[in-house]
Amino acid sequence: MTALQTGILFALAGCLASCANVVPLEGGAKDETPPVLQYSSPPDRQLGFSSDKIVFEFDEYIQLKNASQKLLVSPPLQQMPELKERNKTLTVEFKSELEPNTTYTLNFADGIADLNEGNAIPDFTYTFSTGTYIDSLQVAGKIIQTYTLEPGKDMSVFLYDKQGDSLPYTSPPFYVTRTDASGAFRFRSIKNGSYTIAAVSDKNNNYRYDPPEENIAFLSENIVPFVQTVPDTS
Repeated sequence: MTALQTGILFALAGCLASCANVVPLEGGAKDETPPVLQYSSPPDRQLGFSSDKIVFEFDEYIQLKNASQKLLVSPPLQQMPELKERNKTLTVEFKSELEPNTTYTLNFADGIADLNEGNAIPDFTYTFSTGTYIDSLQVAGKIIQTYTLEPGKDMSVFLYDKQGDSLPYTSPPFYVTRTDASGAFRFRSIKNGSYTIAAVSDKNNNYRYDPPEENIAFLSENIVPFVQTVPDTS
């Protein structure tokens, strides 16, 4: 495998323990506050998740801003969920069967916004487990362009729970996330293990590396997230 003008700057592998009518505003300051989640059903971090849908209720009317394209489900599903918004409610309907004893994270990025001003909720995420606990390891890092040192923004970052140089060509990732404008990325709620990591400018969103149209970044060695104990100084 050859890296095409892109490299990974690996920053961190660590663990964090989880324990009405629509009317325009008149006068006053411009509303710059994004919607606030009032509740979700099932609730965030639900254990033994068995529902075929999730319902989110916000404090104001919402709109979706390319949310279907921005939504990342990790681990990936065979078929993406269907999103339905109405008034203050967003419903996520699963079209694929969920794996048992697995922690899933839904990341909507900035795809949910208020109806009036378009104020987006930054990095809106929801986590649940089909098992009896939530995996709590995290992996973070940054992508930079090798020759220009510019950030590798809007790249898909993949974690594989197996080894091999051909994985980005042939296999779906076990976890997926996306870099922000600074090239930074973070995986949340992953399980203990050894992982191969790669980043791809996944233009067709198929979770594969398709040369020559796409660039790739990778680390030659596997990464192993670890539990970092903070000493008690009290």
